Amino acid sequence: RTQPTMGIMSRAQPSAPAPNAPCTTVHVAINSAQAYAAPRARLLQSMRKHGVPMQQVHVFLAGSTADDIVQDEHGVRFYPVRHESIDFSALVHIAESPRLFSNVRQWFYMHDTCDVGRGFWPNATRWCESGLPACALPLTRSL
Repeated sequence: RTQPTMGIMSRAQPSAPAPNAPCTTVHVAINSAQAYAAPRARLLQSMRKHGVPMQQVHVFLAGSTADDIVQDEHGVRFYPVRHESIDFSALVHIAESPRLFSNVRQWFYMHDTCDVGRGFWPNATRWCESGLPACALPLTRSL
């Protein structure tokens, strides 16, 4: 869509959703390891503190011997991942299990040693409605 501006045609930029608009299609994948409970707890605490919808947070526990996906009291899902592919354990699990993630349109992929601040979720979901203004491989749709 273009709009004339003083005789010049300009390309309209996709608009970001309004502040606090819900974005249910962007989910957070946290690459973690079963043994890294302390950094993982710190990250999840910072996410709760800064308004990340925890039901859209998925934690992938590399090296886990558990069999079941567990959901905590905040809505975070924890996935046991038997293999340990260093920084790619979550990515491999997502790619190998597309049916588990059919409602996810975009992933924000992060490591368990990160923290988030108050601007994290608004920035991570800025392009929720219009899609990212870049090319990304939709892993849950490529199989």
